[in-house]
Amino acid sequence: MVDLEWRKSWYSSHKNDRCRPTDTEFTSVKRVYESCNSTPVERRLAATISLPTPVPAEETYNMLIPCKSAVATFPLTVLLDSIATTPQPTTWTTAKSACRDFARVKNVGISFNCTDREMVTKLGGLKLTLCGRPFAIRVYSEFSHLYWIGVTLAQYVHSDDIYNYFDKAGDAPLLIKSTYDKNGIQSRHITVNFSTRAVPLSLLFDMHDPVREIYVSEDSGLSYIQHKNVNFNNGPPPSISANQANTQAVPPTTTAPANAPTAVQDHESAASNASMGEGSQRENASAADSDEDVEDKAEDSDDDDIDDDDDDDTDAHNNASNQSTDNNSGDAVNDRTDESNSSDQAENSESSASSICSSSDEDDSDFLDDTSSRDSVLSDTNAVQVP
Repeated sequence: MVDLEWRKSWYSSHKNDRCRPTDTEFTSVKRVYESCNSTPVERRLAATISLPTPVPAEETYNMLIPCKSAVATFPLTVLLDSIATTPQPTTWTTAKSACRDFARVKNVGISFNCTDREMVTKLGGLKLTLCGRPFAIRVYSEFSHLYWIGVTLAQYVHSDDIYNYFDKAGDAPLLIKSTYDKNGIQSRHITVNFSTRAVPLSLLFDMHDPVREIYVSEDSGLSYIQHKNVNFNNGPPPSISANQANTQAVPPTTTAPANAPTAVQDHESAASNASMGEGSQRENASAADSDEDVEDKAEDSDDDDIDDDDDDDTDAHNNASNQSTDNNSGDAVNDRTDESNSSDQAENSESSASSICSSSDEDDSDFLDDTSSRDSVLSDTNAVQVP
């Protein structure tokens, strides 16, 4: 992650000048280049005279300065300028003539090669100052160039299964260790080290398509792979990507259940909740009773509901009827019209009650019984009109 404050602080006190050849260098090279007597070999040597002398690959030792925050914040030229111009340890001053090929490794640090085996040992663990902050050179290992992978083991999969898997594929592991192994504490997940510098073929579908997950057997779960090559670890493994895509493709449903009530009158909500509570109790009791007992209990419950509601609603309508005696004759006509409508509702309620008793579905019966009870109460109380 870029450290903006660090960058701003460093740039405010240090110039970032580009390295350019001096006039002396150009004059010397141009003299050889324009000479009629110079050979192609002499011209090539003159053009590359400032570069390090090439050495065989087996005589170079790759080393690393882990500084992820530094390479994320500054370009390589700024970091190298800091190493070259900032006071460094004496060991580094002595060894830097044998160091070459500095390169930026994204999200890792700065790598370089050393051509002196003795200096390689001395440089391990040495701290250098980069843009005002200390970073240590990683201790060299003769086997650090070997390819390795981290394996997150699936449940019931063990290290022996991983060894057999790669052995059958022709890439037998050189060493398998717990990813964390310190002071007797070992993690379940493992690191598999191979005997080659290059990526084993069993870990590649093609040169740009690495294997990220494996089944070690037909009945095992997926084991996930983390590569030494960080470019192979872009994004989650395929199975995890597929699960994430499926989750994003299916939005959460907001549709109400099919059996959910669509509307309830405000003045009926309290009575409806009480009736449904009683219906739930009757449903639990009916699991052990016969159908005849269920019908008897339903009828008794209906009578109780009607009686209770009758008392409350009759009082309310009696009060209303006492007020209606003071109204004019037009109100009396309206009352008779309401009485006629109430009679029709009473007939419909009786019809609904008879259909409820004949219903075989216990849950629907409870709900309809409660509804018919309310309708009956309303129709009876509406029928009480002032003559």
